[in-house]
Amino acid sequence: MNYLKMLFDLYQLKKQTRFTRKQIHTLQNEKLKKLLHYAWEHSDYYRRTFEKAGITKEQLNILPLSCFPTISKKELLEHFDEIVADRELKQEEIRAFDEQAAVDRKPYKGKYHVVHSSGSTGKPGYFIYDESAWNSMLLGIIRAALWGMSMPQIVKLLLGKPRIVYIAATDGRYGGAMAVGDGIDGVGASQMYLDINEPLEEWVKKLGEFRPNIVIGYPSAIKIMAELVEKGENCCECEAGNFLWRTTGSVS
Repeated sequence: MNYLKMLFDLYQLKKQTRFTRKQIHTLQNEKLKKLLHYAWEHSDYYRRTFEKAGITKEQLNILPLSCFPTISKKELLEHFDEIVADRELKQEEIRAFDEQAAVDRKPYKGKYHVVHSSGSTGKPGYFIYDESAWNSMLLGIIRAALWGMSMPQIVKLLLGKPRIVYIAATDGRYGGAMAVGDGIDGVGASQMYLDINEPLEEWVKKLGEFRPNIVIGYPSAIKIMAELVEKGENCCECEAGNFLWRTTGSVS
């Protein structure tokens, strides 16, 4: 993720926060039409499902989203190879990569970013991004994380080389862990992962050594860390309430 391009794209995205309701609605419709046409042309599953619902190609531009069939996680797992638009992607090959390769942020086949759900309801579901889609997603996360800041404030923050800790489940290719790591790399910050399952004694030790000034993670984890700071644990750069706290969820 190129640093200067990221700042420019972030600036473009932040301009959209000043859009009128009509402008936002127009932009959403344009993107939806583009997405529906792409699915029709490149996904066997979606074209078949649309046709089964009585939807023609000509109707893609005029039907409201409520007219289109929904998809469940169960259906995604069963029809993955037909759903994805890239014929190079096969679910079982991705699953083998996930099980055999080290858990890091190296792209699958050198060009696909792989994240998975927790698998709490059965087998984990896989979600694949090419470089363009991944960068778009990262920009969305960065914009949300720095929502209340102006571009000059963001630039000032990043020039200060912030130290960012991410507290969550880090033992797999979870969306949060993969995205936060690449996002932090993209803004040129220092980073540390802190696994949610580690003992609190390890938290205090590692945080005391790293001394972060930005904390990202599960709401429950951030609450625990805030309580540690309030109790006077020497684990962070600033006093309680003087942090930039951000929360994130996991793909489920």
